[in-house]
Parts: sequence; structure tokens; C-alpha cells
Amino acid sequence: MLKKYLNEIQGISPQDKEHTYRTHLQNFLESLKESLMLENKTLQSLTIKHEPNNDKEGRGAPDFLIQNQGLIIGYIENKRVNADLDSVAQSPQIEKYLRLSDNLMLTDYLRFCLVRKDSKGKAQIVQERRICELSQLKATLKNKTLLESKRKELTELFKLFFTHSPKPIVAAKEFANSLAQRTQILKDSLIEAQDNSHIISLYETFKEQLYKELDFTEFADSFAQTLTYSLFLARLNNTSGKEIDLYNAKAFIPKSFPLIRAMSGFLDDLEDLDSIKWLIEEILYIINHIDIISIIKELNKASEKDLLGHYTTQFTHKDPYLHFYETFLSQYDPRLREIRGVYYTPASVVSFIINAIDSILKTDFALKNGLGASLENDNITLLDFATGTGTFLLEAFRKALESTPKDSARYEPKKLLKQFFGFEFLIAPYTIAHLKLSQSFKEEFNAPLKEKERLGIYLTNTLYNIKQVKQEGKLPSFTPELTAEFEAAQQTKENAI
Repeated sequence: MLKKYLNEIQGISPQDKEHTYRTHLQNFLESLKESLMLENKTLQSLTIKHEPNNDKEGRGAPDFLIQNQGLIIGYIENKRVNADLDSVAQSPQIEKYLRLSDNLMLTDYLRFCLVRKDSKGKAQIVQERRICELSQLKATLKNKTLLESKRKELTELFKLFFTHSPKPIVAAKEFANSLAQRTQILKDSLIEAQDNSHIISLYETFKEQLYKELDFTEFADSFAQTLTYSLFLARLNNTSGKEIDLYNAKAFIPKSFPLIRAMSGFLDDLEDLDSIKWLIEEILYIINHIDIISIIKELNKASEKDLLGHYTTQFTHKDPYLHFYETFLSQYDPRLREIRGVYYTPASVVSFIINAIDSILKTDFALKNGLGASLENDNITLLDFATGTGTFLLEAFRKALESTPKDSARYEPKKLLKQFFGFEFLIAPYTIAHLKLSQSFKEEFNAPLKEKERLGIYLTNTLYNIKQVKQEGKLPSFTPELTAEFEAAQQTKENAI
């Protein structure tokens, strides 16, 4: 197999592009895998996926992605023959790939270097094998003994590489960290691609309607989080048994929140954005191969110390969608979590405040049913003007409905959709609020939202009063939904709340 490979590339020169002979390299890698499969059956499910090299600036995906049984084993990065691989190993590109996997192979077709992180987190070539110098390629082809020796060396090196065991994702924190690492690079890739007309028009729309001082870095940060979390939400809602991909993700986002569903349409326009596409595909791969039930179960646990100092595990009232976002942010950017105040509000605090509102309605406004009077009194309207993930709104819905039996003619949860509102201008918390409350209407209130029904939670800047939404230049495909969102928010601001 080595002789076949060298015959195929014997015309190679440093002037050739790095991908000119890549098909032959891929065939060689496949033959190495097949050889190793004879002694290691676990490699039968190992796949070597080649990424097309359309990114001339080297900002895109690794050249080869190695996967096995739902786990990413590592990457192979291919450079021109005689490239300085020692310098390449120290480049930002390799540093980026090692953040996602600690198993990387670097090659210039004739030299193969296994790269891992050292104790300080720096890239280090830990083992390498060279078939021959470029000038010796034809002579090596004629030396049968040398070829066999080199074949054995390469087989041993790739045995180390292909059988590397990545840490399986079995806990919410590991899952959050795995997504956070990719979302950080996704944010950087969006920043690098800010000259793309699709992205820049999207940015200008958000800047005009949400926050005039919004800089592109902040936008890229928020949008990267939203894309990742939207895919996670699609996974939570996927009961079809099919894997989620770039093209069907939208179908798994409930129709009751059209803006988020429309925003996932961004995934349809990634053909000219390879530096972003591969990251989203990796995020999808991880999300598709995680045990969602176990993750959600863990998010609903909390350790508490009893009077004797022993820790006991209890299932709590915490909302898993919010709790996971909190976990995700702590891995993604702890400083951002601090600045934006994204912390889980204890159920007792939320309950106290909502009970206080209920009490005031009873004592100061002579409404004996408190918030429950909302079902009969259209004059009771409620606005959470910085709703975040909708924790307080959900408790308000619960309080308003708790005193009315579900089999009563008065029990109409959807009536409150025209009276309870929320404003939020950060995209990711807005997304979670919609998911959380729509799930509650379905599972807790027995009133699932239909296709054209939606919550009164709007993506808007509470402090902006914009009468008309501007539409200029080339706009994203979901601009109609975005425009409708801003207009509905403005109408709500003009209501007598």
C-alpha cells in the first residue's frame, strides 16, 4: 500500500497546492485504517471524512475529520510537501484545532507528525515518521526492504492516532464545555467573515433595531451562542428518531416561535462560509450523539449538605433549559455571565416576588383572586421589561392559573397570551424563554400552542421607540420575521400596560 501511494505522488513538488494530491493521501489513510482493522475490530466504525479545501486563507476546517461511534477522534491537517511542519505546529490554526481535540496529525505527504498538547497547553510534536526526503522519493520506491520498514513505522504511528480515546461526554458540564469550545471558534469565524454580505446585513438589522451602539464583536458573540443553543433546542424537540443536520434543523424548532425558527434559516446559506459550516456540523454531530435524557436528568439534580455534614442528592425545581444555559455560559465566558447577570434565580425568590404582586392585587385593588383575576379581567396586564429566560413570566402564568381547576370552563391559559408580555434584547436568553414557556403550555398547562399562536415575548430593546422598521440593501432571508417581531414589540410598547 505504501508503494502504491508513493507511485501516485511521485510527481509532487513544493510548487503544488497542498490539496493537489489529497485524494491519494485519503486513499492511503483508508488503506492504513483497513490494515489496522485486522487486529482491532473497533476501527470498523472509524470514518475518515475529507473537508473540501475552498478556504484560500486557511481559516476553514481541518482537512480530515476522524470519527468513531459518535465521538470525534481527532483531525489530520495536510500541508504542501517540504512545508515547515515544526513552525506549522506552533501556528494559531493548529492551536485552534487542539482546543477542539487533543489528537492531531500533521503531514506534508512524506512526513507524518503526531501533535498533542504539553503540560502548559502548547502544541508539541510527540512522535513523527518520515517516509523519505522528497529528493529520495524515486529511489525509495525501488527499495523493497526500506518500503516495508517504513510501512511498519507508519502503521504503528497511526495505531496510536486512530485508537486515541477521547473523553466521552457523559455530564452536562462536559457537554457544555464541548459546545462552548466550538462556539468560541464560531464567534471568531463570524468576526473574520464580517465582510460577507449575508452576515453584515444581519448585523446592520440588529444594530438598527436593538442597540445602536452594538459592535460587531458583541453581535458575533450573541449570534454564535444563539446558533448553538437553537441546535440544542432542536435536539430537545426532535422525537422523529432522525439525526439533525443543517437542512432539517428548522423543522424541529416549534412553529410557535417563528423568529427563532426563521433565524435557523441562516444555516441554509453557508455554502460560501466554509469557516463556519464545519463548526456547525461538528456542533450538530456532538448534539446528535449525546444522551439528552441523562443530561436533563443531571441538570435537575442538586447536592445538599444535611445537618450531619453528609451530601445528599435531591431532584430540584430548577429549569433544565436555563440551568444548562448557565452551565454553558460558565464554560463559554464566565466574565460574560457576570456582566449580563445570567444566574439562576432561586425559585423561592421568584415565588416571593410573584406572590407579592398577587397580594397587592388582592389588598390594594380589591381583586380577591389576585393574578387569577387575569382570566376574567382584561385590565390586568403584566410586562417583564428585561425578561431574560422568562423565569418570572412563567411563575406569573402559574400563579394566575393555580386557583382555577383545569376542567373548569374558566380555565383558559391562552387568554393570558394577550395580557402577559416580556421584552428581551439578548438573543440567547430570548430563545430559552420561548422554549421554556412553550413547553410549559404544552406539558404543564395542557394548552399546547398552535402554529399561528405565540407568546408575547419579543426580541426588542425596551428603551427604543422605533415607529418604522428600515429595510435597506441586501437583507437576510428571515428579515420579514425579524421585521414582524420588531413591529409587534413596538405595538406592545404602545399598549396601555
